[in-house]
Amino acid sequence: MRVAALDLGSNTFLLLIAEVAEDPNYTSGPLQVKEILCDETQVVRLAQDVDKTGRFHPEALKRAELCLLNYRQIIDQYRVDEVRAVATSAARDASNKEQFFSLGDRFHIPIRVIEGSLEAALTFRGATEGGASGKAQVVIDVGGGSTEVIGQSSFGESSGAETGVKGHSFDVGSVRLTERFISKHPVPLEELQAMQSFIKEEFERGRGFLPQGPIDEVVAVAGTPTTLACLKMQRDYSEDFVHGCQLSLDEMSEWLIRLASLSIEQREALVGMPAKRADVLVAGLAILMGATKALGQSQVTVSTRGVRYGLATMREWG
Repeated sequence: MRVAALDLGSNTFLLLIAEVAEDPNYTSGPLQVKEILCDETQVVRLAQDVDKTGRFHPEALKRAELCLLNYRQIIDQYRVDEVRAVATSAARDASNKEQFFSLGDRFHIPIRVIEGSLEAALTFRGATEGGASGKAQVVIDVGGGSTEVIGQSSFGESSGAETGVKGHSFDVGSVRLTERFISKHPVPLEELQAMQSFIKEEFERGRGFLPQGPIDEVVAVAGTPTTLACLKMQRDYSEDFVHGCQLSLDEMSEWLIRLASLSIEQREALVGMPAKRADVLVAGLAILMGATKALGQSQVTVSTRGVRYGLATMREWG
């Protein structure tokens, strides 16, 4: 079966078109990606001003319209059997969300707002390629409006630990915190410190929702870790070398200080910096560091996969 899976996030819209089929060794579980036909990413910044106004900005809706038009044209080229599209944080928060859904109707892209539990399961499945590695893995997904921390370890503070894939959404996202804390670039030291303090407090407040017990590996998904991997290696994005790249807390800290000291134009000139991400990367990196520290870990492994891969491999969708 040929599936188009769209992850319509607060900052980035992603489109995966893949051939999926049943795993002959695991007939009751998720499907397998057999071939990737298309994997597109566009920075749409849907969450523009949502934290401040509670509404989608007209400019953000226009960018979403153009992106969905482009994605519809790509989907038609590949003659897919099924289109699956999900929206998360920004779409849950905006009071004028129906204007966004009407765009999906216009381009025959059925958009479904998913709850945090399903988002966690899709992210974990996609990022860990099924989570069958035998490791105790935790996934950090830094989004534009929120950040999810997901694991298979036990969650909560009770001694009767509940296992399985569970996650918690923290209201710290790269777009949300950039708009809230950063007034200019280079970022003033007091603004950077205030943002870092807020991030630390948010993760401390939600400590009971973080995975309990030993962690073998922290997997980081989305644009913040993939961009940092490109900057580290001084290369433009390619899944072949970004996927599996390891980033230490020390490296993240060094890059945070360096990026905060640069103007947006200077960041954009760095090899490996993708278009339209230079202004929110400082906040995204501060969030990734905060989450990693909250988990008591010293490094993350970058995954280029996430919700769209989990969505594509679901047996049923409707």
